[in-house]
Amino acid sequence: MLLGQDVRQLVMDGAADTSVYAAELESCFIELGYDLFLDRQTLKSRFTVANILDEPGNEDLIELNGSIDIVMLIVVDESIGTTNDMEVSAQTARGKMYLHNEDSFKRLWKKVGDKTAICWRVETRSDTPEDIYSYKKNNPDAIRIKFWVERV
Repeated sequence: MLLGQDVRQLVMDGAADTSVYAAELESCFIELGYDLFLDRQTLKSRFTVANILDEPGNEDLIELNGSIDIVMLIVVDESIGTTNDMEVSAQTARGKMYLHNEDSFKRLWKKVGDKTAICWRVETRSDTPEDIYSYKKNNPDAIRIKFWVERV
């Protein structure tokens, strides 16, 4: 989420702020977003501190179970994938990072759907922009993956 600008853009584009939920790994980014946009008293979107990919017991996320139709996942600095036909684990300064290609990313969401009994439509697109050079130096198969996930 990082400062919640995407949440605020959804609201500016017409989404009801009371129906927009966001998760952030660090509470300081939620607070900084309120300070930056000066909307602590007016924005009714709900923010929670959680890792949506790794916290099945988070109370705030459990409460939302079955009520989410669209998931917009913003991954900063870790949307790098691999051309290999498998999920690859890599160690980074921030911890373990999983590198997916388009097929393995879709398989991941299939597993999520099977586990939650929710069907997700996943669209992906990959490219190799110049700005991932630092990743390609350590992994010549590195690509960037853009993705959209929607509950169907």
